[in-house]
This record gives sequence, structure tokens and C-alpha cells, in this order.
Amino acid sequence: MHLINGTPPGVVVLLPEKGYYFLLKPEASKRTEKHMKNTSIIQTIMIIGMLLTVASCAYDEVLPYEPDPGAEVFFAQDIAPLFNKSCNGAGCHNGSGPPPDLRAANAYDALWTGGYINVEVPEESDLYLWMNNVKGPMPPLGTNATDNATVLRWITLGALNN
Repeated sequence: MHLINGTPPGVVVLLPEKGYYFLLKPEASKRTEKHMKNTSIIQTIMIIGMLLTVASCAYDEVLPYEPDPGAEVFFAQDIAPLFNKSCNGAGCHNGSGPPPDLRAANAYDALWTGGYINVEVPEESDLYLWMNNVKGPMPPLGTNATDNATVLRWITLGALNN
């Protein structure tokens, strides 16, 4: 930076290598410094805010509900409503879609006659394997660990029509 002799008071002439020159008044220079200081403060606040946001991204693991091992699970009360909620709507397992027919009136018989229940090894029941996405993406909206545990408990208890 070079100052040219004879410039009026309050004017600085800069002569960079490319031959350009700028006229800056000291007041403009002070405004620029103040703007840069304000920008630095804003950037610092934003960085601190982002760090606090990232640091606060903690969550407690929500474990699925496990049915009480001593509790009974009833087909009509506990299992059929799961099928109504997730399986037999929108043209799926409703008698006109793919088997099994999981409408409340038909579900129990369809599960047994279709071989979807294995009371000897409940974890190997086709119904349970489908619901856990082992045999395919069922239900299409994703699995529900609580529903899966309830179905497994029902099969473990003998898959009764109660």
C-alpha cells in the first residue's frame, strides 16, 4: 500500500499491483472494521448454537414392550386387532388380496390352514418371520416390535382361538 503525497486530508489512495486504486475515507474504514467485528460475533454465536444443537442430540433408547411372560394373549382381543390395523386394509390380506385372509372372521383358520403357525418352534412361524421382515417386507409400513412380541407370545401360548 502506498500513500500518494499531496492527497487531501482524510483520503487514502491504495495502489495495488494491478494498477487499480481506491479512495477510502477513514470513516468508511471504521465502518468496515465495525461490520467485520459484528460479522465475527454473529459467526461465533452461530457456531456455538450449532455445537449446542449437536450436543443436545441425545435420546433415550425406547425398548419395545415385552408382554408379561405370565400374561395371556387372546386372539380376538390382542391379535385380530393387529391384523385390522396393519394387514387387511388397502386391498392387502382382506380376502381379495394375497393370502392369508386376515379379516377378523377368517384370520384364525387362514393362519392354521395356510401353515403360518408353528407352536413347536414359535420363532420359526411364518407369521412371525413375515412380521419381522425375515421372509419379506411385511407389513409394508414397517415392523412394530411390540406387535411382533405380542404375536410371538400368542404363538408360544399355543395360538389359541380365544
